[in-house]
Amino acid sequence: MMISDRLGPNIITFGILIDGLCKVGELTVARRYFVCRVKYGVFPNIFVYNCLIDGYCRAGNVSEVVELSLEIEKLEILPDVITYSILIKGLCTTGKVEEGSFFLQKMNKDGVLANSVTYNSLIDGYCKVGNMEKALEICSQMNKNGVEPNVITFSTLIDGYCNIGNMEATVGFYSEMVIKSLVLDVVAFTALING
Repeated sequence: MMISDRLGPNIITFGILIDGLCKVGELTVARRYFVCRVKYGVFPNIFVYNCLIDGYCRAGNVSEVVELSLEIEKLEILPDVITYSILIKGLCTTGKVEEGSFFLQKMNKDGVLANSVTYNSLIDGYCKVGNMEKALEICSQMNKNGVEPNVITFSTLIDGYCNIGNMEATVGFYSEMVIKSLVLDVVAFTALING
């Protein structure tokens, strides 16, 4: 990193650098720059934490993700919907769906409104572990909170029900998509063909 007497890095500089490093899987280097920012008196923001959390989630390093989320809390940095969505998706991807569900409850308690990405990640997590009852419960909560199920929601449910062999439910969700004028995506088509 080039630094002159007149121009030092700021949180935007570090944020862009850390984001890029995380996206290419260079988490050790990203973490080094994250630590290095202290030397320049740069305080982290939620964007930088989101980049790191996303990077560690993609790498499947749940312990580091939990450590970062605790650090955010300790520093009293307010997580946003992006933070929670990354955490939930990352946990669900690694099979820790109940932990993901905990973060949905926490974000509700903290007054952060979940969006379709948040709900769809959790629905997908429950579908992947075959817990369709919980997937439907989350879908119902999504509706109750004014977030309209979208193509991804329906495709995920269709795939989940196909995977457990419940073609009646699959056809029901397909019909609901047609009624709502939603166009099937490749996930739904593939599930229907394989189902």
